[in-house]
Amino acid sequence: MTNPSRETHCLYWSFVTRWGSPPLTLGLYISDDNPHIEALFRTTKYWPGYPYGGFESLTDSRIWVEKFVSYYNYHHRHSALKFVTPHDVHEGNHLEVLSKRAELYEKG
Repeated sequence: MTNPSRETHCLYWSFVTRWGSPPLTLGLYISDDNPHIEALFRTTKYWPGYPYGGFESLTDSRIWVEKFVSYYNYHHRHSALKFVTPHDVHEGNHLEVLSKRAELYEKG
């Protein structure tokens, strides 16, 4: 299997040398430009049902994204949110969840 980033790199340098334009190095090879998006993409890849082979249609992709967003907001417990869901935080329920969790830990 070939490395797509290497192919892109070779294509880019071929273009630069052929047309004599100055090379751009403005973060061209940085894969983690936005850590939040990278983390979200990593979460999508590990979610059950991730379509590794692609989608059959635009409608299928939209249905999958709707299901994922629902899961992400209502069921996925985020480490940065002390393992509560974004919906709990948005609705203000996270304080109750965290206090119940603290009580449980104290009993255990």
